[in-house]
This record gives sequence, C-alpha cells and structure tokens, in this order.
Amino acid sequence: MTIMRDFFGSIEWWRLEPAHDLISQEGTPDNQTRAVFAAAKDRTLAVAYAPPAGVPPRSAVFPKTLRAEWFDPATGKRTPAELSEWLTPRAGSDDAALLLRP
Repeated sequence: MTIMRDFFGSIEWWRLEPAHDLISQEGTPDNQTRAVFAAAKDRTLAVAYAPPAGVPPRSAVFPKTLRAEWFDPATGKRTPAELSEWLTPRAGSDDAALLLRP
C-alpha cells in the first residue's frame, strides 16, 4: 500500500472528481475490465486506472501540453507515455495507472 500512497501523495488528488464520461465503456463485459477515470475540472490533472484492455477515450479534451506517464502499482515504476497512445497500457502489464499533468 505504500506504493499507492506515494503515488497519490505526489499529486493534488483532492482536485480529482469522477470523469467517466470522458472514456468509452461500450462493450466492456464486467467490472473486472472496466476503466476508472478522474480529472480536475480544468483538465490539467487526470488519473486513470487501466486494466490490461486499456482505457478507450471518448474524445481528446486535455491540453496538449500535459505530460503523460504510466505508473505500475506493483513496483512503483513510472514510464513516460505518448499522448497519442496514452490510453493503451504497455504490453505485459496486469494493470496500470495513467497520470496526466503539466
């Protein structure tokens, strides 16, 4: 649990609120494969939990100036992500969190 505490301790988590309308969940069979998404109202901060299937976007609503990085909740490793592919976890990951911030 220390890894996740450190992850959320590194961001302004209190600014986040559910933003499931920004991702598409059509065709997702159950809660085990559903993505969870939260964003700040001004869209300058967002966090997504991505199961292996990924987080399908509904539209591009975030500033292009945001940096994206994957966070492995098992190891704490952070890996830069390209915004053009920001919703697809790296191959071999069981799950991941995606962080978007300035």
